[in-house]
Amino acid sequence: MTAILQRIVGNPRPNYERVLMSDNKPLYKTTIVVWSDFDPNGVSPIDLVNDDGDNEFGRSYISYRNSREMVDPHTDPHWDNTEHFDV
Repeated sequence: MTAILQRIVGNPRPNYERVLMSDNKPLYKTTIVVWSDFDPNGVSPIDLVNDDGDNEFGRSYISYRNSREMVDPHTDPHWDNTEHFDV
């Protein structure tokens, strides 16, 4: 499963110098577009796409992926004020 996530999100490495110098570790927002021949509602993200594009639900394909650092996630319209991160 780790290899799948690394392939999907690209295994980014944080800038440790900047993290140590600041109070808050930056967050990264990743946008992924997945095309599938099945209804993905109710399917977990990890089950949506696997190594060969085939899974028990059907076929799927990642056509776009973009990750960017979010200095202030509260300004992003998709930020849901989660308590998962201490920001």
